[in-house]
Amino acid sequence: MEAVTPLVLLMDSDCVFEPGAIASMRAEASFGLVKGRVRFESEGRSSRLVASARRLTEDPLVTKKVNAYSPPLLYRTDIVEKMGGYHFSTAMKWREDRDFELRRRRSNIPVRLVPEAVIWHKPLSVRADLRSVRAYGAGQAHGEFLKVLPITSLRHELRKARRVVWRGIRNGNPGAGFYAAFRNLVVLVSRGTALRRQRGTN
Repeated sequence: MEAVTPLVLLMDSDCVFEPGAIASMRAEASFGLVKGRVRFESEGRSSRLVASARRLTEDPLVTKKVNAYSPPLLYRTDIVEKMGGYHFSTAMKWREDRDFELRRRRSNIPVRLVPEAVIWHKPLSVRADLRSVRAYGAGQAHGEFLKVLPITSLRHELRKARRVVWRGIRNGNPGAGFYAAFRNLVVLVSRGTALRRQRGTN
């Protein structure tokens, strides 16, 4: 399905906009690609660990990096044309956002961060979080199989894991850092399992 409006707002179904978030993003719409922040709610020890780990890896105020990996995202439709479109497939299990981000980088399209545009994600237990993480790995494998996504570098993923451990230590939450690094390893294992299955059916 192609958008017929000049602006598209991407949002996750298990998140809720904080009041004023959409207005804050629309105010920057002329920039072309606008990014808000996702915050994770928590209601117990397990979901607090997930929320802390996700903050270490996804909150641009913590990572000091702004990307177009995840909602909330507001963009003009002509941005996608400049990128040459992007591949959407439900079999990629939420990794189409990586294709979107890689195309954005290759096209040198900047992202405007609007830190006050916050969405709240419902609490996630460790079990539910790891179920999603395994899906990311399977989606990555499918993207590689289709030659839509570049092949994952083990060295790169291990460097990412090491960085997030140190970020957790620096932020006074080493447990969240180690859990975030573990999530990276689960993605790798899930990707490997999915690739072996694909090769076995071909």
